[in-house]
Formats: sequence, C-alpha cells, structure tokens
Amino acid sequence: MSSQLRRSQHRTDESMMSTTPSLMEDIEAGQEYLTRALNEIDLDTPSPSSSVTLHRWLSVSSVLSAPSSLAIQQQEAGEDANLQVFRCIGKGFCAEIYDKLGTGRVYKRAFRPQDLQLWNDFEWHVKIFHILHHAIEGSPYNLSLPKVYSYINADEEKWWNKIAPNGRIHALPKITRYALIEKYCPPHLHALAKSNPLNRDCLMRVYLGRRRGFYQDSSKFELRNFEADLQIFQELGLQEETLHHGRAMAFALAHLHWSVGTDARDVEFVLGTSPTSSTDVSLEHLPQDLPPRTSFGQLDFKHRSVHLWLLDFNQCKAITKDEAGVKLAFQAYWENDPYYPRPVPNQHQDLQLWQVFSGEYVRQSGLISQANVELANHFIRLVYAEAQRRATTTSGPPRGGGPPRGAGPPRGAGPSRGGGPSRGGAPPRGGVPPGGRPSGSKSGAGRKGGKGRRDQPDILETLQEN
Repeated sequence: MSSQLRRSQHRTDESMMSTTPSLMEDIEAGQEYLTRALNEIDLDTPSPSSSVTLHRWLSVSSVLSAPSSLAIQQQEAGEDANLQVFRCIGKGFCAEIYDKLGTGRVYKRAFRPQDLQLWNDFEWHVKIFHILHHAIEGSPYNLSLPKVYSYINADEEKWWNKIAPNGRIHALPKITRYALIEKYCPPHLHALAKSNPLNRDCLMRVYLGRRRGFYQDSSKFELRNFEADLQIFQELGLQEETLHHGRAMAFALAHLHWSVGTDARDVEFVLGTSPTSSTDVSLEHLPQDLPPRTSFGQLDFKHRSVHLWLLDFNQCKAITKDEAGVKLAFQAYWENDPYYPRPVPNQHQDLQLWQVFSGEYVRQSGLISQANVELANHFIRLVYAEAQRRATTTSGPPRGGGPPRGAGPPRGAGPSRGGGPSRGGAPPRGGVPPGGRPSGSKSGAGRKGGKGRRDQPDILETLQEN
C-alpha cells in the first residue's frame, strides 16, 4: 500500500477541517494580491520581461538558443541540398539580397547590369575583409564582417545578372524580435507585427550618434533595419554594450582610413547573429578513423551568437594619407547615417562615449603607424568643429546643445605603449533570383530610402574654417 493511500485512509475529518481554513486564507490572500496588482498595471506600459529579454539577448557575449521554425528550416536545408532554395530578404541601394537556405550565404543581385556599384562593393569588400579580418582576430572586439566569396558577371546565362555571393548576417532570433514588438510596437499592432514574415529578417542598426528614442509610423511596425539609438540602449540598460560598440567602431574606422585607405563612406554597423559550428575544425578535433563517421564543421542554426557587423561598401572611395584624405574622411563621417558617436552630448554617458570613441580612434591609428597620429587628431578636430557649428544652427541635431567643456578631441592622443543582409518572392528551387529590375528599387526595405531628407553639413564652409 502506498504512503499516499495510507495517509488518505487515516485522514480524519478534524485534519481536513484544520487545513481548509488555511487553504481558504491563502486563496483569499491570492485574490486580493491579484486584484491589487491588476489595478496597478498600466496596460500601455510594455511588460518588464521584454526589457529583461532584450538586455540579455542583445549582449554581444550571448550565444542564443533559437529553435524557431526558420532555424529548423535552415538546419534541415543545411543537411539536404534539395531544400536549399532562394528567398528574398531585402533590398539595398544597388542590389536586392537573396538568402540561400541552409548555406549561410546571401546573393546580392544588381538592379542594373550596367551599374558598377556592385563591383565597387565587391572590390572594397575583398580589400577590407583581407585587412580587418586579421586585425579583428587580435582585438578585444566582437566585430565581424561577412565573408566574400566571388563576383559573377552579367554574361553568365545561369545567373541572368551580376551576382556577388557573401556570407550571411543572420537575423536576431524570434525571442528578441518578439521582445522588441512587446516593448516598442503599438498594442493594437502586436499580432500583425508578429505574423508579418518580413519581420523575421531583423537586423538592428546601432546609432551611437543619435539620441531620439524609438519612433515609427503608428500605422505599421517594421523590424527590418530597426534603429536602436543611445536612448534605446540606455532604456535597456546596455551602457557597457554601448561603450564596447563605440570602441569597436573607432577600431574599424581607424583601420578603414589608414590600413585600407578608404573614406568608409556609407558603411553600416548592425547587430545580427551567426550560427555556431557544430564541431570546431582544429587538429585536436580531427577524428582518428578516416573517413569520419560524423559530419564536421557544420553550421548549427539553432544556436547563434550575437555580433556587431560591418557591411555595405558600395560607396567607399579611396583616400590618401594627407590633409586631402582627412577631409574626404571627415565628409563621409557626416554624410553617413549616425552610427558613430558624435561630440554633442547632453548627458554624462554621451560625453564619456565620445571620449572613448575619439581616444580609441587616435590610439588605433597610431598603432597602425605612428605617422597616422597627426592625421587622426586632425580628423577628430574637424568632426568636433563641425559639431559645434551644427549646434548653433537651427538644422542641428535633435536635442543638441553645444559640446560642454571637456568634450573636445583628446590632446596629443597617441598609441599607448604595448600597444569592425538586408533582406518577395523566391526563385525556383535550386535556381537563381529572377532577372528584371524591380519597381521602387531604391525604396521599400532598402537602407537608403530616406537619405536625402537628412540635413547635410556645409562642408566647404567647415573646411575653410579649419
């Protein structure tokens, strides 16, 4: 006879009556607590769990478990070539981007065969990847670049157009996307936003040069190219991540300017993920019996790590290591979207971020070559002077006052001793993206759709003043 049965047989009415009041008291107390809690809830306030989730899963040290339907599809396609179909995941300035399921690759297809921008993107991508990939390996920054594979010209009949295969930047996982919707999407649009298949392709733009907070059209909610600025990073308690991203951007920009020799015009920094490898490919992991009984080095799409990614090089231009090169770099800095920290702080953390960014930029420039230190300092002085000029005009940045004392460029900064997607129908299985120029090729989910609306600096006036 079980102990539970013995207890039920020997239980008296007295014991039952003695527990009932206690149980009823617990129920009444619970009801009172629930009623009080419901009365205190502001239904317009996002659930605290969404902020906690975003704080955890937007850390660049996170490895995410992402067993979503899309991750499962990617994993299955990685093991079965018949499932490796193309899917349009977005449009850039000069091309639309297709993911080939299960391969970890995307294919950029040029809008116009005669346009050279895709070739320019490929050419600079090769140079930048070759130099920065090795530099990043020895750095403390969780910065990544998509791999670059090849360039296929328009006369290849199989492809119908110019194609550039790249490594894919994978979207933020479902748990992160849903948390963004819970926190920032109007409540009446939650169900629509969660069911919108376009929102699966979510990369987060890291805007460290703007403090505006979340803003989108109240009639829709889109997660493609979600813009996270300083206000959002602060709301989510990601101050340490903000400083990391600022240093990583400074590291990347210094190498772009003085190792690669480009003005870095229109490059982007986004938060995205990459699948982990099911097995590390190294000498100690090689199987003893050949051929191996299991696959090696396969991509694990169900477990992904978060990285800060550097991408989009189609508008990069070459610069020289002199004053003319500095001025081109300065112009590109201000014409880009507000990724880099800017010296127009209103709060302590903004001032600290600018000092971290500018100091690291000069330090890294000096580590590349001591001859770069004066050029780097000159670049920082130009940026600072332009920020002051903008702060005194009506077209200045939102909430932007003049830089407070101490916000200027570091004096005599040098190297310390001892020392950087997008996103349709799908082509037929195993085939290639269809030809033809899509309508609205520079709009929609494209990253440059609103570029012409931003106020531009008076570059000539600034250069003459400096």
